[in-house]
Amino acid sequence: MESLWAISAVIAILIAAVGGCGRPAAPAHAAARTAEPEPPFCHKSPSRRAGVVVFDEPTMTRPRLLENPAPMLTKEIREKNLQGEVILKCVLAQSGSLEDCCIAEGIAGLNGPVFAAVRRWRYEPVLRHGKPIDVEYEIKVVIIVQ
Repeated sequence: MESLWAISAVIAILIAAVGGCGRPAAPAHAAARTAEPEPPFCHKSPSRRAGVVVFDEPTMTRPRLLENPAPMLTKEIREKNLQGEVILKCVLAQSGSLEDCCIAEGIAGLNGPVFAAVRRWRYEPVLRHGKPIDVEYEIKVVIIVQ
């Protein structure tokens, strides 16, 4: 893995095969209406954006995850037993939101739900010298269907 992505988060999400994320599965026709396009794959580092820095642990605080809604996995995903790791590269913004996310490594069928969920995650931002900054951030989401 690139040393550029020094900061990362690993989130394991266990999904019960029957009930999904503790929510009832949406009817198949509802899923078809709300299907999102495939998320973008990484072609370049998100740090190309002005003002984004590479995480440097001695001078910065680590971000703390405040909100992390689980991906909505369809009945089809659970029936196919799709599981594994999806890796996203994002910019953790001063606001605590994740921006400019892209899929670095993924699994067809899981990329979309994971991408949609991660975009709703919120963090306590990274601080450098007591001030929030935009920083490169890598997130590993592990989906295990049980």
